[in-house]
Amino acid sequence: MSKGFSGNSVSKKKAFLGIIAVYLVCVILGCLIIWLIPFTKNRADLLELAELKGQEVLSAGLIDDVMIFGMDYALYSDNGFQLHKINNFLHSSQWPYIADCAATVFKEEKVFSPALLLLDNRDKEPRYIFGVIVGVVVESSNGKHFASILIRDFADLDTSMIIYIAIFSFLYAIGLVFMSHTLRKERELNRMRRDLIANVSHELKTPITAIRAMAEVLHDDMAKDAKSRKLYSGNIIEESDKLEQLVLDILALSRLQSKREEFRKTQVYADGIIPPVVDRYMMLCGDLGITLDVSGLQLESVPSLFTDYEKIVSLLNILLDNAVKFTGEGGSIWLSNQIGPKYTTFCIRDNGPGIRSEDMNRIFDRFYKADTAHNSSGSGLGLAIADEIAKGLGEKLWVESEYGEGSAFYFTISYN
Repeated sequence: MSKGFSGNSVSKKKAFLGIIAVYLVCVILGCLIIWLIPFTKNRADLLELAELKGQEVLSAGLIDDVMIFGMDYALYSDNGFQLHKINNFLHSSQWPYIADCAATVFKEEKVFSPALLLLDNRDKEPRYIFGVIVGVVVESSNGKHFASILIRDFADLDTSMIIYIAIFSFLYAIGLVFMSHTLRKERELNRMRRDLIANVSHELKTPITAIRAMAEVLHDDMAKDAKSRKLYSGNIIEESDKLEQLVLDILALSRLQSKREEFRKTQVYADGIIPPVVDRYMMLCGDLGITLDVSGLQLESVPSLFTDYEKIVSLLNILLDNAVKFTGEGGSIWLSNQIGPKYTTFCIRDNGPGIRSEDMNRIFDRFYKADTAHNSSGSGLGLAIADEIAKGLGEKLWVESEYGEGSAFYFTISYN
């Protein structure tokens, strides 16, 4: 119970931190966009405006004010309209920053620098203002001087805020969707891990218990004659084979789901894939009293296929094994194919008990075994492996079934 609670707390903590991270990213992106839209778009115009105002200051004889970076006398909007005429416009702590801008201007003759500045107005309360310092070198009769003005951002405050809110909301919504998807995927992976451990434990328990019981019989000399000892040892070998096959299936499914299994596609022909597999099952079906009908196959007309030979053979074996398992004596299995423009669709159909509607959506889940005809043999991994093979090959695999009428499994093989 404590482990479950701890895991739940960790997930909630991750969710909270993720939402905070998304919020901060959206704020930063929004601020950058707000800075860039009004300023970079009108960079040339703002520099021209700074030069014009600088020349006006010089022509008015206010050279000293120009030498004090032109910041003591006015605050302009981005269209050149004078908003305020203020003394001690900047806080003294920000003069070095403006001095750095001046040095850049005298070197490059212009500067364009977004800034957050503190107004130190004697008539009003000090306040911060977003803006951009635009500076240029202007000529006068006694030499060059630096003139700079503060261009107020948000000239159209309402429009800018609407744009900001819209962009922020959009980015935030995307972030929340991404976080929700990530958390949902993590919860699903945790559930799958728990289910896998529980299912593996359950599947391993039966053969291990059987092997132990029969080994104890032999160990305690309870099997008195050679025939009994041979029977018990044979059962031990049989259960060991089941256990080995289960482990191999689990490893195969793990490699496929973790994308560690390589798929080597080559050009092959259908008549080089299907007949060898069919021949093996033709003998098996004959022994079990099952009819295997291949008259629906038109392999000679199928174009060259581009697929992994070994994986397709494994897929066929799984589907035919499944059909044989659920088709009793006197039943029938039909193989057919339909040629399409991009791929050929193969079908393996049987007249077994079929699949209930409530089992259809889970038929390809690992360790899932429908209680059809009370048949509990097998590990429940075969169809899950077949599904992963089809996904790895980029093919489609699906089932159509009506309970009591049999099942039909379809899969595609592409030409290229």
